Amino acid sequence: MSRTIEREELEGLSPIIEAAREKANQSTCMKDRRGAVVFRDGQILGVAFNGPVSPHECNPGICFAICGLYAMHAERAAIMDAIAKGHDLEQASVLHVKVGEGGQVQVSGELRCEDCTGYMMCFLRKGTTLKEFYIFQENGWTAHTIPEADKITRKNLDL
Repeated sequence: MSRTIEREELEGLSPIIEAAREKANQSTCMKDRRGAVVFRDGQILGVAFNGPVSPHECNPGICFAICGLYAMHAERAAIMDAIAKGHDLEQASVLHVKVGEGGQVQVSGELRCEDCTGYMMCFLRKGTTLKEFYIFQENGWTAHTIPEADKITRKNLDL
C-alpha cells in the first residue's frame, strides 16, 4: 500500500535523502542524475548513482538510444553496493532521488522503470523481503511496497 511520508518520518529520513542527493550529484549521466540508498532502521547499507559502467562514458549523441545497454541504474547499483559490503537486505528499503541542475532534489515523476522494480522483485521471489521503495513524487515523498511499485510501474508502461 502506498503511503505519503509525514513530517516526523521525513525528518528521520533526512540523512538518507541527503546521502542519496549527494550521490546523485556524482552521476555521470547527462540525461538524468539520480541516486539511491539502501537502508534499514536509519542505517545506510548501500549507496550509488546512475551512469555508464566503466570504461564507458556518457555520450549524449548516442546514449539516449542505447544507454540501457551499458548504464547502471542507481537502485540496482545501491543494492549491489550493499551486498558487496556484506549486508543482509531483509526488511531494507530503497530510497531514490533525482537532482536538477542546481543539485537539489526534484520530483522524480511516476513509476516507470521496470528494470528497477523488476530487480527489486527478484529478491522477493528468492525469499528476501525488501520493505519499501521511497520516491519523491508530485504529492511529496511516497513509500510503496516493492510489489506495489512493480504493479504501478507495469500499469504505467501498459505491460
